[in-house]
Amino acid sequence: DILDTRQYRSDQAYGDGWRTPGPESEDPARTMTGATQERWLIDGWRASDATWNVVPQQVTFAQRRDVPTGAFKLSMDSWDGYP
Repeated sequence: DILDTRQYRSDQAYGDGWRTPGPESEDPARTMTGATQERWLIDGWRASDATWNVVPQQVTFAQRRDVPTGAFKLSMDSWDGYP
C-alpha cells in the first residue's frame, strides 16, 4: 500500500513555496492525507501484527532550516506545511 499525499490533501497554505508558519498553515482542519485516507492508514496500523510498518509516500517528511540565516521556514508543499 502507498500513501497518496497529493490527490486528497487540503490546498497548500499561502499558495505553496517556503513560508514562515502562520494561522493558515497551522489550521487543524487542514490535512496532508485527507480524512478517509488517514482513517484507512490508522486502521491498518491498528490491525497489523507487523513489527514495522513502512509508509511509502512522495513528499519530504523532514524539516529544513536555512543554515546561513537561521531562518525557520516551512515548505507548504511537504508535511511541514500541514499541522
